[in-house]
Amino acid sequence: MKKQRTPEEIADEESRTTAMGLYNTACSYHLAARELEKLNLRGTHPSMPVQLLSFHTIELFLKSFLRLTHSVAQLSSRDFGHRLPALAKVAKENKLFITKKDMAVIGMCDLDLVFGARYIKTGYYTRPHTDDLLGVCDRLRKRVRVKLRNRKVMVRD
Repeated sequence: MKKQRTPEEIADEESRTTAMGLYNTACSYHLAARELEKLNLRGTHPSMPVQLLSFHTIELFLKSFLRLTHSVAQLSSRDFGHRLPALAKVAKENKLFITKKDMAVIGMCDLDLVFGARYIKTGYYTRPHTDDLLGVCDRLRKRVRVKLRNRKVMVRD
């Protein structure tokens, strides 16, 4: 059984999980994905680590934008959690510009695919190309940065 958190613990989490922190963390994962992709590692599944980093980057950029209007509890609920398509849909509804192509790429990133990048699962499945994922990360980074700065949240480039 999950331990009930006190109102103080909830308030502490709300105050320490900020749009700035989520955005800057996303930038770190984004940089790591970009650099790892450049290495052209040889292995049985060389794109999986880059994809995993990209999935997490997308999630964090979307949550950094949504943190302006949503609580931590809402963003970690079953409605959102690690559900990239759901996060993107609500971000778009909240006036974050996301192209149809980017929405299509994010739409492919269901929970099976996101968690499948962590643990290999045999069989056939469709996933976005690594370049498309990295492109989504690039565009989200720029668009979320503008939105945050417009709200006086100081984030890095």
